Amino acid sequence: MDASPTPPSLPFHIARAYAPSTPVRPAPAAPITTASGVTVRPSGDSVQLSGHRPQPLQQNVARLAAAKVQQTPDFVAPAPTPGTLPMYRHPADKNAAATGVQVGRVIDFSA
Repeated sequence: MDASPTPPSLPFHIARAYAPSTPVRPAPAAPITTASGVTVRPSGDSVQLSGHRPQPLQQNVARLAAAKVQQTPDFVAPAPTPGTLPMYRHPADKNAAATGVQVGRVIDFSA
């Protein structure tokens, strides 16, 4: 059985007239660097590029900080006791178990 070609519902030369055009992108503007070493981009973002902060900014940041920790953190896990098997080997499993226990304490089963 031969199928007759179905004509397009909208001829291509008309469809081309309604096709979206490609947007024209403006050239990016160059960032502006201020005397204090802060670079301001056209988007409004600002970045501190210098290795040091000016003294007034340093004082403002120090005033905002609540506390300063003098001791460095120790991320070394304690060695397991010889002869014992860990119940959970992966830290995510430990977190999931602890969360499950806490949720079990909070849920009211008598309601």
